[in-house]
Amino acid sequence: MQKTNGKKKNKRKIRPIKKPYLKGSAMSALVAKRGLKMLVYAAVFLMLNLFIGALYSFDDRPFLRVLFNGMLILVYGAVLYMDGLRVGDGDVAFAEIQYNHAQQGQTITKQEKDRCFHPLKGVTTVLCGMAIPLILAVVFALTAQKQTYTLQALPSWVSSYGARDFTLPLQYYYQTQPVTALSVLKIVMHLAVYPFINIVGARNAEGILLIDRLSPLLILIPFLFYAVGYVRGLHSRAMLHGSAAMGGKRRGGAKKKQAKKPRSEQKELV
Repeated sequence: MQKTNGKKKNKRKIRPIKKPYLKGSAMSALVAKRGLKMLVYAAVFLMLNLFIGALYSFDDRPFLRVLFNGMLILVYGAVLYMDGLRVGDGDVAFAEIQYNHAQQGQTITKQEKDRCFHPLKGVTTVLCGMAIPLILAVVFALTAQKQTYTLQALPSWVSSYGARDFTLPLQYYYQTQPVTALSVLKIVMHLAVYPFINIVGARNAEGILLIDRLSPLLILIPFLFYAVGYVRGLHSRAMLHGSAAMGGKRRGGAKKKQAKKPRSEQKELV
């Protein structure tokens, strides 16, 4: 029992230590540049949905649909969260240095101030990077319609058989629709929200219509993890300072113990 109590005493919780930092700007050229990375992420996720999205359809197993597609969305969010955490931690570290420079009377340039941490910089980075996809998603949401099947004309060689029992059903499959900008936009938007379509089911026309209406919000869900991770960069930096301070106290205590040992040994010899 004594050994376990000693271990518990040694395992102290790390207390975060927040140091003052120079607050940057939420919107700058650097934010727009970082926003391009959000577009790259969006393109990568779209390609992944193209290749593995159909594997997670599970038409007859709704539980597996929700499980696997929910996990896929969380994986996308986790990747963006870790990237935002890394960038936020770096911006806080830079802002702390610039704060010390400002206290010493040094001039801070606009570029240096733009590089400093700001709580809203993660949100503005996402909005800058996803501005074009958001506009396209809004246009698609406003023009989205429920999927229906209509009768179309069949080739002449089919009608020559004169069998009404199979020509009528076939007319629902033979459709010749011209390729338009909206049809291309529909394909791209469906690829962007493919996991959500799989969750409601590819055969659920009402559910797909709802996904189409909510597509401007749904495409932002994974990217909001980046904004959360960026804000958490401030806490990550504080925990790093707390860990360093605790390590310094432990080293100082160890040095004091080593300094006391020779004195106690000398007393025993006397």
